[in-house]
Amino acid sequence: MSESRYADGEYLTANPTWGEEDSVWKAERIHDLWLRTALPVPSVLGVQRFGERWGIAMTRAAGVSFADAMIRDPGLVPDYLRGMAALHVHVHRQLG
Repeated sequence: MSESRYADGEYLTANPTWGEEDSVWKAERIHDLWLRTALPVPSVLGVQRFGERWGIAMTRAAGVSFADAMIRDPGLVPDYLRGMAALHVHVHRQLG
């Protein structure tokens, strides 16, 4: 599938709602995938529209966020970015 179909109007012509009607189903599938990773994940509160976009409203995961930790001690940014990259690798391995 070519990504250009999203930029050239092909997808929008075929899907004028951009799949909005499937937003809840998509959010549920994403949450199911998170649960399979056995990672501490936030609780999903619902799916809602934020301006022109749809998103998942959720609680925050326990602990200090990456952003808050990096702001407190900018010297740790490289360590936190490596940790974030390792987390993404772990999640993608779990998902196959």
